[in-house]
Amino acid sequence: MNHHSAVRLVALARSEETRSSLAKVCTDLNGTKIDLRVGDLEGFLKRSGDLTANDVLLLEIDPRSARDASHLQTILQSAAPRPQVVVTAADVEPDDVRRLMRMGVVDVLPGPVRQADLVIALDHAARVSASVTSNHVTEQGKIICFLKGGGGVGATTIATQGACVLATRGQPSAKVCLLDLDLQFGTVGLKLDLSKTSNLVDLVESPTRLDHALLRSAMAHHECGVDVMVAPTEMVPLEAMTPAFLLACLAMCREVYDYVLVDLPPAWTSWTYGALTKADAIVVVSQLTVASIRRTVRQLETLRAHDDIRAPFRLALNRHDKGWGIRKSGSLKTAEKALGRKFDYFLPNQYRLVTEAADRGQPISKIQRRSKLEKALNHMMADLKESVTATEERVDAKSSARHTGT
Repeated sequence: MNHHSAVRLVALARSEETRSSLAKVCTDLNGTKIDLRVGDLEGFLKRSGDLTANDVLLLEIDPRSARDASHLQTILQSAAPRPQVVVTAADVEPDDVRRLMRMGVVDVLPGPVRQADLVIALDHAARVSASVTSNHVTEQGKIICFLKGGGGVGATTIATQGACVLATRGQPSAKVCLLDLDLQFGTVGLKLDLSKTSNLVDLVESPTRLDHALLRSAMAHHECGVDVMVAPTEMVPLEAMTPAFLLACLAMCREVYDYVLVDLPPAWTSWTYGALTKADAIVVVSQLTVASIRRTVRQLETLRAHDDIRAPFRLALNRHDKGWGIRKSGSLKTAEKALGRKFDYFLPNQYRLVTEAADRGQPISKIQRRSKLEKALNHMMADLKESVTATEERVDAKSSARHTGT
């Protein structure tokens, strides 16, 4: 990576001990200029007149200090163009990460800072800065995240088959990738009969080498046109992924692909939260069971509780048996009342078709043409494409208004 080679890293440590530690970490950063300082945020604010938009700030803070939060907010709300801000703290918790990113920092690094994490953070900050200072919204791929309303609801199948639909029915030049981020129990590779051994966790171990070529080499390619980042074959802890690395990876995927589909694990972590903040659309997949509806309610409540998850979300009811009489109709109405909204998509129950497609590692259209499930998937993906395009148009309109002063 060389996106950060032209920037100056201004790092503020709270003690000489931390400054010395950072000095060792900041060696050999591909030409990045290093400015290490010691002090508190209040004093830093008084002496920050030499900062430029090309700088990246690395600030050591106490994440639970109201005083630090106030000074950090002042820095983040300074007139644009301003430096991008990365913070570090010794005892940072997931709730701290979410709060700090809502404030506007581009990354949060646990202390003591590791060089690999810092390199990724610098790269991500440089990308964000380039996007903010450009005169237009740069063309980039769209991220669609799939959330599970409980285990076994078929979200992975929907994401997998949806990716195949985009690759085979999209515009001829559409490039589609699917990231299996269910690190412990992901099955996208199995459903498409892909034997690729490298995965996203392997890339985490070589963060300084992440570029377009390495990203593509780690992907498994399916004949339908989808590139897949498979889940690890061995059991790995969810902590093997870091927010900084995933954000950098998603940013790079946007540059390479038109559509980036993300199959998320059922658990919420700091890095799954980061992925959702970058999504252009979120699909929550559920089934018509009491357990699934209750878990879907919790997912929706969590999504609504975070203002920085701005993507529109859709509800998909999987394995839906339509027309089975009053009892089924009543269950649907009861479920939608509990959810506080109607379902957007209905995926019919064609279990044998889905099972055979998975056994053969093929899209369902290869097994049975014009099935009800294929038609429902085509409708869902067409609607999602329209949704992310509409989101982009709204962003373009806001950007135009800012530049014209209207």
